[in-house]
Amino acid sequence: MKRLIFSLLVTLTCLAQTSSMYSIPDITGTGATVALTPGVHTLARWVDVSALSTNASLVRFGDATVNANQGTPIYPGGNNHLQPGGPQYDLSQIYVFIASGDKVAVTWQNY
Repeated sequence: MKRLIFSLLVTLTCLAQTSSMYSIPDITGTGATVALTPGVHTLARWVDVSALSTNASLVRFGDATVNANQGTPIYPGGNNHLQPGGPQYDLSQIYVFIASGDKVAVTWQNY
């Protein structure tokens, strides 16, 4: 009986810790700063933001103050990866400035 209960607890723990990877459609720039998931609180363990290699300009990445001259630059074909380890990231609080017509791809994983 103890083994059965232990096995059941291990199974439930493993199921509770499964994670999934997600992506959203590419975000097309309009020359404005936008949240990765505007108005939708989306928690993530890690986040990857990639500037498409066909972009004409760099993308800026950061908080709500990001603009054409401020924020971490992501050059065409490059990416910025927010590592796991700390608190979860809220995609609605991560912003990008994307030049008109350029695009970024976003992928993340949660628990």
